[in-house]
Amino acid sequence: MFRILIVDDDKNSRRYYHAILSHSGYQPICADSASIALHMLEEKKIDLLLVSALMPGMDGFTLTKMLRDCGNDMPI
Repeated sequence: MFRILIVDDDKNSRRYYHAILSHSGYQPICADSASIALHMLEEKKIDLLLVSALMPGMDGFTLTKMLRDCGNDMPI
């Protein structure tokens, strides 16, 4: 099954995306911060990353740059 990691600090946005993606046949996984997302990426096979640009701590742009700098070419 196609796994999508949703990274957003807003609980309502995570719930919304989770409901839409589940209903469409995907397997959504949620993280409320970039640091939790990085941990999940180490443990699970993720096919697509859906990231909020504006989050406290590490924002979506920094997370994306970090992944690209490490050679990760996952669709974001």
